[in-house]
Amino acid sequence: MYLIEIGIETIAIGFYMFLDHMAMRDDPRSPAVHAMHQLNGTNWAAIMVIFGAAIIALALVGYSSTRFMSYVLIFAGALWFLYSVAFFIADLDFEQLKISTILSFGVFVEILTVAWFSDDWRGHR
Repeated sequence: MYLIEIGIETIAIGFYMFLDHMAMRDDPRSPAVHAMHQLNGTNWAAIMVIFGAAIIALALVGYSSTRFMSYVLIFAGALWFLYSVAFFIADLDFEQLKISTILSFGVFVEILTVAWFSDDWRGHR
């Protein structure tokens, strides 16, 4: 069930990036913010939507290989960590904490919690 939730959250941020091209503000004077602003493109949004849909589809089919689940959690965690850092760097530069930073960090913590404490993906049923 947690994979469906992670998939929905990943699709939601992908659609958010498609619809709001100013989700990450750009500051050409700051190399870090300007580099992180590249994550706001439609290619990255498409990656988020496709990856989220794949997570949901495989969770609904019931595919539960331990190796596969660990890869999904690693990739999802890396993707959400990347977005958390990108939002945080932009917030530091513009001196304003946005809700997108808090929510993306929350999803990253959720993925870490699932990876650490859930026995479902390890095959210990």
